[in-house]
Amino acid sequence: MHNGTIVHHLQSDGINPLLHDAEHICKSFPSINHPISKIAYFGAGCSTQERCLRVKEALALLYPKAVDIDVNSDLMGAALAIYRDKPIHCCIIGTGSNAAIYDGHALTTSTPSLGYILGDEGSGADLGKIILRDYLYNRLPESISLSVEKHTDKQTAETLIDRLYRGERPNKWLASFAKLLSEHREEDYAKQLLKDRFTAFYHAFLSKSNIVEVGAVGSIAFHFQNELNDVLNQHGLMLKRVYKSPIDGLVDFYRTFAD
Repeated sequence: MHNGTIVHHLQSDGINPLLHDAEHICKSFPSINHPISKIAYFGAGCSTQERCLRVKEALALLYPKAVDIDVNSDLMGAALAIYRDKPIHCCIIGTGSNAAIYDGHALTTSTPSLGYILGDEGSGADLGKIILRDYLYNRLPESISLSVEKHTDKQTAETLIDRLYRGERPNKWLASFAKLLSEHREEDYAKQLLKDRFTAFYHAFLSKSNIVEVGAVGSIAFHFQNELNDVLNQHGLMLKRVYKSPIDGLVDFYRTFAD
């Protein structure tokens, strides 16, 4: 409750209008017992008017009494959560990765988001892909290899490869391997992998600007913020704010500015 207004935090099952139709989008959202008047949705894949409209139409069907439905990209959601009073790099480092500069009015990007196959440097999918590859090539330290075996129930290489190429949400499945780094973060392999991939993130998204302040949202940024901060500091940047999820920062933004 805020100034007489009930604020709902809803997190969907994970949708992308590039991949999912209106029926799937509708099924991804929970029902609410009382009328919803305003909806602000930020999500992956909402980078064109056509895709935003697809999500907006689905939300309008689900919540017909909503008179104000705003759909925007996950990057804009991160920017609104992170921004305070001066231009800042707004980064997403979770299952995937992306970044832009936000000045309070507009997002400026210098690098396209290429997804988990070509890009997503430093993300969970990126880290997981390397861990899985090193496991299958028998390059992992024994302790981490044992953790991978436990995580995969000792499935064969053929089964793992089949799961990767034919299973649902391969990027999310790859990102699940990145969680193992928390258990082994003091080992040289984990330290070097995090340093290498956060450095790759820096070169892909942050190196072309003279903006020094950085904010980030996402599970990887949150759980490995010390390692991320070390890499940023080496390149003259400062990590100012980190959210596991942007929702807290977004609620603060709408409480302050939406009226």
